[in-house]
Amino acid sequence: PPPSTVSNMVNKAVLIVVGAVTIIGAMVALVMMRRRHT
Repeated sequence: PPPSTVSNMVNKAVLIVVGAVTIIGAMVALVMMRRRHT
């Protein structure tokens, strides 16, 4: 495939990975905060 499509796929993959890590990190932070408060 042309380099343009490859770069687009890489960008999408990076965004998906970063988004997943951010969501997981936020959920873990919320759980930790809840456990500390209780």
